[in-house]
Amino acid sequence: MKETEPAAPANASRVSRLARASLILGVGSIVLLGAPYMLHSFGLSGSWLGVLLDLSFVVGLAAVVLAEVAAYRIRRSPEPMEGRAHARVGYWVGLLTVCLVFLAYHPQLFPVQSHDHYKCQCINNLRQLDGSKEQWALENHKTGKDTPAMTDLVGTDKYVKWSLNCPQGGIYMLNNMTNKPTCTISGHTLE
Repeated sequence: MKETEPAAPANASRVSRLARASLILGVGSIVLLGAPYMLHSFGLSGSWLGVLLDLSFVVGLAAVVLAEVAAYRIRRSPEPMEGRAHARVGYWVGLLTVCLVFLAYHPQLFPVQSHDHYKCQCINNLRQLDGSKEQWALENHKTGKDTPAMTDLVGTDKYVKWSLNCPQGGIYMLNNMTNKPTCTISGHTLE
């Protein structure tokens, strides 16, 4: 004789499919987010890595939306329904993915470097300018009263190959040969 499966009890609740989908999409978004970094660590690169990052953003966003819809339907369901935990996990994991992708594309909005780092970088730029001034003066037989122009020092065929800028937006003054270059930001000085 054939055995039949027992019928579900009358008070049994079912799990929301939207909540499950939200959980699956949330976990999938994290996997997609980590894939480019793992593949890059193995030496694989290419424009498709950015596509994976974009895809993780879209999947994470879908997880957040599905979690909200699932939570709404679970609350409004006339019969008992489970899946709130699935929806919560899908929501938070999807939201985490969306935030991480946003940070990856917009790091300038969240500076993590201290002002001391900027100051050190500016002083190193001033040192390069000072050394290039000295080299310019030696090669062009200049005296202490002469002042080089930035175009005399910076360029592809000059002493400094690329333009140097203060990371905090200060302006560099080269000054004459007896004085060191300066920056308009206070504290950014050569000693």
